[in-house]
Amino acid sequence: DFAKHRCQTLHMPLWSTQELEKFRTTCTTVTEPAFLERHFHWGGVIRWTLGQSSAHWRDNLRKALQKMTFDAALKAIQMEEVDDAFVAHSLIHMDVDANFDFTSFRFASGYVCDKLIEKGVDESELAAQRFVHQMNDSVFASAR
Repeated sequence: DFAKHRCQTLHMPLWSTQELEKFRTTCTTVTEPAFLERHFHWGGVIRWTLGQSSAHWRDNLRKALQKMTFDAALKAIQMEEVDDAFVAHSLIHMDVDANFDFTSFRFASGYVCDKLIEKGVDESELAAQRFVHQMNDSVFASAR
């Protein structure tokens, strides 16, 4: 480990669909349907959209969605608390300005956003069910 003093940190911008398509047709063997499906799920980060083997990208997405909670995703998007394991690596992407300086976080794709919202609803329902169950236990215990 070494300290980088007086260095500016620059971030890779998300690639546009057109940029990814040009790279795909020039430098990869990924088919257009495969590219469009991956882009729908992963968004504009090249390593997730074009850099994964066809055998692994779905499994990687499933694992990432399983690991991240809705609460952690929301905190990252709102820049309250950031889990580096997910930011700019898979589910949450960094937006940068023209100087490659970080500006904000966003979900990788509409698909990821939808899945994390569904997970948040499920987590909230489970928490509500636990609360009701605890309340019922307390009411029944006090009635005895």
